Amino acid sequence: MQGSRLKVRYADDVERAIERISTILSRDPSLISAYSPRWLSIKLLENDEDALSRLRSSPVYEEAVKAAEEERLRLSKKHEIEAEILLANERYRVIGEIVKVVVKGAKKVTASDLIDKVVLDKRLGIPIFFTVIWMMFQFTMSVSAPFCDILGDLFAWISGSLAGLTGIEVVDDLFFGDYGVVNGVGTILSFVPLIFFLYFALSILEDIGYMARAAFVMDRAMRKVGLTGRTIIPMILGFGCNVPAIYSTRAIPSDEDRLVAIITNPLMLCSARLTVFAMLAYAFFEATAGSVIVSLYVMGIVLAFVVALLFRKLYLKGRVSPFILELPPYQSPTLRSVFTHAYERGVMFFKKAGTVIVIGLIIIEILMHVQYPSLVWGNDVEGSLVASLGKGLEPIFRPLGWDWRLAVSAFFGFVAKEIVLGATALLYGVPEPELGPKLMSLYTPLQAYSYMVFILIYVPCIVTVAAIAHERGWKWALFTVTYGIVLAYLVSLAVFGFGTLIYG
Repeated sequence: MQGSRLKVRYADDVERAIERISTILSRDPSLISAYSPRWLSIKLLENDEDALSRLRSSPVYEEAVKAAEEERLRLSKKHEIEAEILLANERYRVIGEIVKVVVKGAKKVTASDLIDKVVLDKRLGIPIFFTVIWMMFQFTMSVSAPFCDILGDLFAWISGSLAGLTGIEVVDDLFFGDYGVVNGVGTILSFVPLIFFLYFALSILEDIGYMARAAFVMDRAMRKVGLTGRTIIPMILGFGCNVPAIYSTRAIPSDEDRLVAIITNPLMLCSARLTVFAMLAYAFFEATAGSVIVSLYVMGIVLAFVVALLFRKLYLKGRVSPFILELPPYQSPTLRSVFTHAYERGVMFFKKAGTVIVIGLIIIEILMHVQYPSLVWGNDVEGSLVASLGKGLEPIFRPLGWDWRLAVSAFFGFVAKEIVLGATALLYGVPEPELGPKLMSLYTPLQAYSYMVFILIYVPCIVTVAAIAHERGWKWALFTVTYGIVLAYLVSLAVFGFGTLIYG
């Protein structure tokens, strides 16, 4: 009938909740003269901040808010979803019923609909997500390996060819010697194909439309540990680099949810750490290297969940904001778009290698040649300033199975995680092709895995720390650094100790 209003009728238990709250609100005449009791009741069920502010001066405020909280809890327990999402689902149900009446003919089932029935399934969704992630990293590791080997051999040849180039001892030692910067930077750059193919794979998933599905699928599991489904996008971005991932948390509307997402994001295994892990995994685990690296990705995600849960329980006890997402249709990725994204990320890696990483390796190189305590230039690494630093740290890390060289590499990894790889090459005086066999002669696979666990968890790079400080202040940046070091030590110690008990 023209002029009549359509009343949206929710499920019976929702209607009972609305009726209970409306009855309380109706006892305030000034309130119901300004607002519809039904509308205000629904908004209270959704915990709408604007509705709460409008109601705050009413004499029935406390009673109405308490009733709304009780009804939200009852509905959430019964339907196993947040009340806000339940109400949204109910509205879509009503919309669907209207569409069935007014739209003639059968709805066309698209390919996206059919795929989503499987991909978004309550039981299959999460296993499919982890399978996709595993396939992505298996692809990255397998395809990039030959190209990494070619670049490693090339930089080893360049380093050897330039030995003694200038005839000036200090310059040749600093840049072209076995412990030179060219050797360290070459070791890092040999893993550029790994970075390229990682972003190539990520770009395909983004362009296809799967990333939005990943956020939707993970929302329920993440909500149980105090995270929202929106957090999955920064987490996946963190697989590339933690810095843009932290800035991307601005898309999370709730301040509490955003804080939790920021302090847990450094636990995501970024591409810088991937370069370190790729070398160690191939050296110590060979055929199972891809699975070893996937285990580190899973460990990072699980630890992020644990930290978020503890942080929510002990510090932030507020609600997790609801997550409603419109899923785009699946589409074919374009090679131009995929290659553009991969190229842009690869260029960023080159720029980082040419600035921060080179400066960091030069500092390490100088400390390796300056002797302690005479402070004269020399080639005795064991008697250098960097060895003195490492041997000072060694007692702390001896329970983890480290020597002073590994301690120094981890220490300077605070600047940039790639430096861990470059510093390791410098400290052992070998080019990339020889680094794996050299490490295998000194350490066991258990020590290597324990070391990777520590590098995964501990201090984020200095740029990431600055990003956290920019977004949340130095208080939270220092908190993230502190808990990261403590957690890294404890988990690495547990891995090494448990592994020792099993394997001896």
